[in-house]
Amino acid sequence: MPHIDLYSLSAFIDYTMNRSFALFFTLFTFSASPWAQDNVALVTQEKNLGIITLIRYSPNGRHIASVSDKENTVKVWDVQTGKLIGTLKGHSGHINDIAFHPAGDFIYSVSKDKKLYTWELNNWAAQDSIVHDRPIKKVVSLDSDVLFICDSQNKCFLLKDGELSSVLHAGKKQITSLSGSNSLAAVASGKTVHVYQDGRVVSEKTIIHDHEISHLIIENSLLAFADVKGQVVVYDLKGRSVAHSCPR
Repeated sequence: MPHIDLYSLSAFIDYTMNRSFALFFTLFTFSASPWAQDNVALVTQEKNLGIITLIRYSPNGRHIASVSDKENTVKVWDVQTGKLIGTLKGHSGHINDIAFHPAGDFIYSVSKDKKLYTWELNNWAAQDSIVHDRPIKKVVSLDSDVLFICDSQNKCFLLKDGELSSVLHAGKKQITSLSGSNSLAAVASGKTVHVYQDGRVVSEKTIIHDHEISHLIIENSLLAFADVKGQVVVYDLKGRSVAHSCPR
């Protein structure tokens, strides 16, 4: 059976309970990790943090990063203890997206304030910041310290060594989801998924779906996405559907 790392499924959680309670994560861990017990790790914490708008699970399985609608900060949680261990402050606008470095020791955050911050988890400090000319909406971390970012005009770029590439993706449809794995990045826009490798679109891997796509994950040789009708579809990177679920 094909294997896909489902850590990132935490991003599907849409937590909209009362504002006085804020963090309830059910994290499904289907990949081996040093601390994993059985197949499910449950971390709970009650804090007055507002509505959780973003959740990211670190690749090494040690941390969870979250963003709420109440503060322009990133909060970092220890998975084993369930405790808040760090707060990353610096943005002056709503944080649109966050991403862990593949090694798990850095977090990238992008915001309505047009800034991209690189945070070092060893000292909870901003190591670097980049200012774009438009708000940045999406970010993923690829291999070799390369970032794939998309802005508010639905334009996407590679960012390496502080330098932006030329525009890789531009479209009229809003970019609803972005995911990365190694040198691959997948962009969902409307009913279409475009796959990029080393900064170039791979046309034979383009997928056109029947409905608008709300979220996607690319991992190794598989791509999974959910549509607005509640269906989840899994493709291989040759454009063949290998699994799907029926909406309720």
